[in-house]
Amino acid sequence: MHLTFKTKMKSDDVLNAYFDDYAKLFNMVEHKLYVAIIYKKKTKTELKKQYIFLYGITARQFNSIYTSIKGKLDAIKALKKKELMEKNLKKEKLINNLIKLKQKSDFLKDYL
Repeated sequence: MHLTFKTKMKSDDVLNAYFDDYAKLFNMVEHKLYVAIIYKKKTKTELKKQYIFLYGITARQFNSIYTSIKGKLDAIKALKKKELMEKNLKKEKLINNLIKLKQKSDFLKDYL
């Protein structure tokens, strides 16, 4: 048997302010963590205790932010790989078209 619970929250300024502050904190931590991973080449182990202490987040929250960043980076790498493959295909098609045009040009020179 499965139970489903639903909670309705009244909109109030205190609650909205809390969630706004929470979102700003997570966004800031994510940006700083991104910089530390990409530009400063820090590892997860090097950063975890430091970020938990500095920003007052839990280990689970840190892991969530870290995993989110890694997922975004993996997606970007996959996209760039796909873009490179597509550009190489376009390049090959252009080269083939140039070869065909050159052959036509040479053929026409012989008859003109």
